[in-house]
Parts: sequence; C-alpha cells; structure tokens
Amino acid sequence: MAFVSNGSWLDGNAQDGFRKTIEKEFSKVYVFNLRGNCRTSGELRKKEAGNVFGLGSRTPIAVTVLVKKSEKSDE
Repeated sequence: MAFVSNGSWLDGNAQDGFRKTIEKEFSKVYVFNLRGNCRTSGELRKKEAGNVFGLGSRTPIAVTVLVKKSEKSDE
C-alpha cells in the first residue's frame, strides 16, 4: 500500500501510536520525506530548503510505502 500525506506524522509526538502500529503491522516501511515545511525559520528552514515542490507546498509532504508479507508459509 502506498499513500501521500502531510509529513508532520514523522516526528510529531501525537502520532507515536501510529508509527508503532505501522511498524508492528507491516514487514517493510519505506518513507520518502519530501520535506517542504515553509512555516519553519532559522536553522530548521535551511534544512528544509530545496523543496521538491518549490514554493508550491507550505506543509511537509511524505510518500509512504507499506509492504505486508503473507503469514502463509512457503511450501
């Protein structure tokens, strides 16, 4: 399964349950943090520079790919 979402769940305290759940439920978790949070300033803003969307995005964006392997044993 793959989805594009607001990337604030990657480091927000309120979403630690979600992060634990996907870690437990899926075999592989790939997250592409495209960053882009234009609401930051100072040193953090320098890290956010080079947004893949230019100035077209004001919120951080993440592309997440979740892989769940079958629990059925191979014969």
